[in-house]
Formats: sequence, C-alpha cells, structure tokens
Amino acid sequence: MFITLGFVIFLVVGIAIIIGTGIIAEEMDKACANPDTSAIAEAFNELYGTADDIYCITGSTGCLCYVSDPTRVATGYVAVNTSSTVTKVQECTDHLESAYASYGISFDDIGEIVKYLDYFGEIEKEYTCSGICTQLPKYYFSDINIGIPSKICFDSIKDGLILGDVKNYGIGYTVTGSVLFIIWFIQYGLCCRKKVNARNGETKNF
Repeated sequence: MFITLGFVIFLVVGIAIIIGTGIIAEEMDKACANPDTSAIAEAFNELYGTADDIYCITGSTGCLCYVSDPTRVATGYVAVNTSSTVTKVQECTDHLESAYASYGISFDDIGEIVKYLDYFGEIEKEYTCSGICTQLPKYYFSDINIGIPSKICFDSIKDGLILGDVKNYGIGYTVTGSVLFIIWFIQYGLCCRKKVNARNGETKNF
C-alpha cells in the first residue's frame, strides 16, 4: 500500500513540476518579448525601478553607495565607507518600507522585504547578473563591490534555475516514482504467482 501510494505521489509531483517549469519558462519568454503588456515583466521592472528611487542617490530620500573602486565614484557614490552608506538595496533600511509599499507583493514588515530582496541578491551573485530583461550596470541586491554584472538575470533564472535546478527536482521525483512502480510491479507479480501456486497445491519459494 505504501509503495503504491508512494509511486503515485512521486510521479504526479514530478510530472507536475516538469510541466510547470515549461509553462513558467514560456511565460518568461513572453514577458521580456512584450514587457509593456506582461504583468511578470512589469513586476520585475518595478523591482529594480523602485530600488533606483532609493539606491545610490544623494539627498534625504535615499542612500549613498560605498564603492571600493575610486574610479567608480560619481553622483550617489562615495569612496568612504560610513554608517550611512550602503553596498546593496537591503541596507537602505530607512527607505525600504515606503519604497516598496505599493509593490505588487504585500509585505508584513521590513524583515520580509529584506528576505525577498536577498533572494534576488543570491541570483545576482550566483550568476553575476543584474536586471531581468535589460542588463544593468551595477549590482542592486548583492554587494555592489563584487564587480560589474556580465549579463541580464533573465537567462540565468530561466535556464539555470527554472529549467535547470527546479526541473531537475521534477525529473528526480519522476525517476523515483518509476523505480517505486517497478518495485511494486515485481512484488505484485510475485504475490499473484504465490496465490496461483497455492490454489494448484504447489509450494514455491521466491
């Protein structure tokens, strides 16, 4: 019973993940191809656009960025690290809540905002990318001083994350379900053979 239920669950979950990743990847392609009509593209653009309102700017509405490379010093950037400078959007805590108050996702507190932005920071750092459909010249949600982004994050999210890591989970579930099905099939076959032999007055050990 356990094996029967197990292979059904693994197969259903695995196939659902594989199909789901394909649909998401297709929707992402449409999003960047038609950014003006896509809710997904709008959300991604708003993510970085909102950050631009408070990140690496002068004045009381945002935060100055500390850059370790003096050649990058410009308006909104300083080469001196102080308690008021930041190296990523999440550190601009005085302005995060107000900046993302009207964002498409509702956050209960600043901790949830930071956790959400940290996720994109991991993507930027892992894939050395910035921006979703348009490449941006600096890192936003990971340390600005780790270098210059080499590409947009769209391909990395779609190919490396969705069609890579997540889809591999689906394949793993499907393979596990298939193995459980084979085990169940063998056990079921042996069980039936024993019953047939018993009715015929024969005894066999398997």
